[in-house]
Parts: sequence; structure tokens; C-alpha cells
Amino acid sequence: MTDQQKHARLPEILADSKGAIAPGVTDALFARLVQDCGYPAAHLSGNAIHKNFCLPDRNLLTITQIAQRVGQISESSDIPLIVDSGTICIATAALARTVKSYERAGAAAIRFEDSLVNRSDQGRGQRPDRLIACSNCALRLPTQRIC
Repeated sequence: MTDQQKHARLPEILADSKGAIAPGVTDALFARLVQDCGYPAAHLSGNAIHKNFCLPDRNLLTITQIAQRVGQISESSDIPLIVDSGTICIATAALARTVKSYERAGAAAIRFEDSLVNRSDQGRGQRPDRLIACSNCALRLPTQRIC
């Protein structure tokens, strides 16, 4: 199944009146297991990827590393993959690069956290004057990318 077909299936999966369960996956093997168990979609979180690399979830992996994992998972299964981008929306360029990279890799949907993000010293302290609300990031995306 192509990435476009998986992307097209996601709205009907999410529209199911009974709801939809998208189990968390960390790699291609888990994605195949989720598919073989009959689930309609899978979810990849930043925490899961970091744990798979034996790292704390402190945004230590690059967009490229995560996109590579997204590609491996997407190629291994025929179900849509929902990717958690975490709090990556620090700048417009980073947000656009994240969306494009994950989309090219095969993500059917990208989920952004709606929380405050520290622009300069992320994870090393909170300075309220340097924080932005991620909900403002949606305004930076072209309309066709927002579902």
C-alpha cells in the first residue's frame, strides 16, 4: 500500500463511531505486529523513539533521525502511521522542515503538542520570556497541511 493510500484511509479510520486504537510502536517489527493484530493504525511517539535508542526523552534525536525511523516503519506496514513531533515547533523553518521530512518518510499524520516550548535552552530550565505557545505554530503552516 502506498503512503498516499494510507494517508487517504486515516480520515475514515478516525471517523469510526466506535473510535480507533492506534497502538504505540518503536520500530518496524512492532508496526508489523500491530498490523498483524488487526489494528487500523499505529502511533510513533518521540518518547518511544528515544527509549528505543536508549536515550532520555529530551529532544536529543534530530528530525533526520526520526524521519529515518518513520520511513522504516512506514515501509514495513500497510497501516497509517501517526507521528508525534513533540514540541519541535520552535521556529517556522523547523516546523516546516519537520512536516516535510515526516511526510516524505511516510507519516499519515503528524501530531504536535500544545504546550510551551523554550526557544533557547530547551529542557534546561524555564524562562517565561523565551517561551512560545505551540498552538500558534498551526498558523505558520500552509492551510492545505492542517486537517
